[in-house]
Amino acid sequence: MRIALDAYWWVSGPPSGRLVVIELARAWSKTFPDDDLGLAVRSRDQDAVKQAMPSVTLIPLRLFPHALAMAVELPWRLRNTDRLAITQNFAALSKNSAVFIQDVLFLSNPEWFSNVERAYLSLIGKLVRKSTTVFASSHSEAARISRFIRRAKAPTVVGLGMSTGLATAAPTRPGRLPPVNSYFLSVGRLNARKNLGRVIDAAILSSAIRPDCPLVIVGEENGLSYETDPIAQLEIDNGSVVFLGRATDSELRWLYEHSLGLLYLSLDEGFGLPPVEAAAFGIPLVLSENAVMREVNGSGPIYVDPFDVNAIAAAIDVLRAGGQRLQTHSPIREWADVVRTIRAKLAETSTESVQ
Repeated sequence: MRIALDAYWWVSGPPSGRLVVIELARAWSKTFPDDDLGLAVRSRDQDAVKQAMPSVTLIPLRLFPHALAMAVELPWRLRNTDRLAITQNFAALSKNSAVFIQDVLFLSNPEWFSNVERAYLSLIGKLVRKSTTVFASSHSEAARISRFIRRAKAPTVVGLGMSTGLATAAPTRPGRLPPVNSYFLSVGRLNARKNLGRVIDAAILSSAIRPDCPLVIVGEENGLSYETDPIAQLEIDNGSVVFLGRATDSELRWLYEHSLGLLYLSLDEGFGLPPVEAAAFGIPLVLSENAVMREVNGSGPIYVDPFDVNAIAAAIDVLRAGGQRLQTHSPIREWADVVRTIRAKLAETSTESVQ
């Protein structure tokens, strides 16, 4: 099989997008070494990608932004080949292409996105109808895609795996972390959808959060942000709430391993990797009560209404008292299995097109 995999954001871009494409490329190359795998990369990133994947063919792209490069330039570059394009979010305008859609929350909940974001992301819905194969990471997201993009192919659910870099990293205490022995952790992009304002309000309400046992927040600003009220700012100033910004794999692993629990109260997700990562290190979880969190994380975590600050605070107190530990959670999917699922669907689709 000859594949052209979208690696446009290999070097920079959304963390989740980088993670998926890097893991897929490496797993594909290892699991199916006889396949002719090509990576569609930004021209300026060729050297960095070649260093990471020296045996893989690179397909340099010059157009910007991502949507234009995938929809227009990549099909043009593949016009005289039999490579099948697999892109992220924005489908290639070619007769034989597949697209992995992370989520279409901009359609179900436009209020979480800026006008510019909605305008750009709307291309996902327009382009996906041209794709012969659609992939999603969860059944919950597949249902959302089918509901809001009615003429799209029914998505095939492939799941996601844990970051290999995180799983193999040597844990390192972040130098920016205050000298505390106990803390709760929140991981994710700092935007309105991640519901961080209510998490901070709940932490303040909880008796468990204080300067010697703070809420530590890992992540960078992205899209529409939340607003910090004066009371929350006081807790930030006194050290009860700590913003660490972006963390390396080594730092994040250390933070997971030493945390009293992960608070992940996102309003919704296409999948949601941080709880899966935390569970891999045996960390108790407080998660949003919604379909995708239940699907991905099983029955072990504490589930609460993400809009109920009192319920979130009570769950934090339960963790501080040691009253909850993971009992069961969904097994972590291997990236090789994700690739096998994708490849099997592509082979099936190719057979159907011939018939």
